[in-house]
Amino acid sequence: MKRLGSVITTTAKGRGLPVSAQHTETGVVIPLSLERKQKAVARLLEVNNPSTVDKSLVSSLESITGYPVIEDSIVRYKAHGADIIVTGYQITVDDEATCDRAIDAVQSSLVPMPVEEIRKQLIILSTLVVKPSGESSSDMSVRIKSISNQLIEFPADIVNTAIQNVSRETTFWPAYAEFYKHIGYKVKKRLKLLETLTAKKLAFLQQKQ
Repeated sequence: MKRLGSVITTTAKGRGLPVSAQHTETGVVIPLSLERKQKAVARLLEVNNPSTVDKSLVSSLESITGYPVIEDSIVRYKAHGADIIVTGYQITVDDEATCDRAIDAVQSSLVPMPVEEIRKQLIILSTLVVKPSGESSSDMSVRIKSISNQLIEFPADIVNTAIQNVSRETTFWPAYAEFYKHIGYKVKKRLKLLETLTAKKLAFLQQKQ
């Protein structure tokens, strides 16, 4: 009998790094429409809390599939304590249609902000920090464009909170690494969920052959 529940955490041996979100290139995943992307971005920015988005996403997947989502993780001990690192998920899916709905939900959590919006936020940030000595407005424009083109690869809520965190923490104009340290570990859970579901989708497609 199907049962719903909160995330169950188990330990597992380390696995590979999260796959990228570019499964659409393989034909396994159908890209979201422009309208769906716009609605997804609006929702992500409304919540503006990656942890809350992750919890809501898992709950949605459990509702869609009718089964609990089981989180596999490993514990790495360090001098300051222990870090729990998510290595993957166990998701039960009964049919391809349900799998498609679950993938759609995860894709919605991965939609980035429009690059123009990212640039606007970085321009505001540039007024709050000390700019590099002797740098012209043209130089700063190049920096903003370069960082924006990197941040466009990540979910809207995670990027938005990363920019907010950097604005509170830094005095001088930040390097890209200062943004990414607030992004990389947060996006991995969503990519692992997508990785698991696309593997399920591929299995359903192979059964048809």
